[in-house]
Amino acid sequence: MEEESKESKNIARLTIMELANMTSVSMSLNVIVRLNIPEAIWEGGSNTPLFAAQIVARALPSGDLENLQLILCMLTNYDMFQEQLTHSKRKYSLTEIAKMLVTDVDGL
Repeated sequence: MEEESKESKNIARLTIMELANMTSVSMSLNVIVRLNIPEAIWEGGSNTPLFAAQIVARALPSGDLENLQLILCMLTNYDMFQEQLTHSKRKYSLTEIAKMLVTDVDGL
């Protein structure tokens, strides 16, 4: 009986963590769309990897660099962005998934 209780508590903890993570992902996705982060990375029709500071400068010059860095890191885990490590700093580019958020030539 005690073993079942431990197992059910572990399952409950994992479920709460998964639910909290889902909320974080959707909220983060909402933020990057509202701030046009994919557009800022795609600027000029290229997908050149950029540092978070460069992305902030393009999208929201007075934005919070640390929070954007956290959001980019998290969404990288969901294949929204590709991450490259350059001189101990991360650069981000769009994956095929994130490219779906960039306005195309038809405005879609």
